[in-house]
Amino acid sequence: MYQEAMGLLPQLWLMRKMHEVEPLTSHYVALLIVARFIRMVFWGKMYFLGEHFLQLFLADILHTLLSADYMYLWCRKLRDGGRLIYSAGHSL
Repeated sequence: MYQEAMGLLPQLWLMRKMHEVEPLTSHYVALLIVARFIRMVFWGKMYFLGEHFLQLFLADILHTLLSADYMYLWCRKLRDGGRLIYSAGHSL
């Protein structure tokens, strides 16, 4: 799971180099991040039920932190409409 979380880094780097992300790609990546967040809730619930998968929960936290910047821009894109510009300037 840590490899999967680190595998997100080249994807985010490539999208940042492209500057404008295609709509279908932006939705796909964002929904992958949403799925990871839901899985993080699952691991948290399992922890409170007595099952301790702390290392898996930490991997999901790492993935969520790495993708927080992208999710912020994607949510702004949904709210304001328009294109997803993923660059250092964060301009939409």
